[in-house]
Amino acid sequence: GYGEPTINPDFPRWLEALREYGVAVDFFTNGMALTDELVETILDSNVHRINFSVSGAAPRKSRAATSISV
Repeated sequence: GYGEPTINPDFPRWLEALREYGVAVDFFTNGMALTDELVETILDSNVHRINFSVSGAAPRKSRAATSISV
C-alpha cells in the first residue's frame, strides 16, 4: 500500500480540488482516522468508492475478518 490517506492534513483539500476537476476518486483506508467532519467532506466531494481494509493485527483476527490465512 501507499499509506493511510486520511491522516494527511491536506486530504480534504485534495478531495475538494479533485471534485472541481470532475475526477472519480477512490481510495483505501482502515477507517481509524475518519471523523464526522472528514466523512462530511468525503460525501460532499462525491468520492466514487472507498475501500475499507479490515485485516486484524493478530493472525487469528485477520483470518476472521478476511478468511485469508497470514
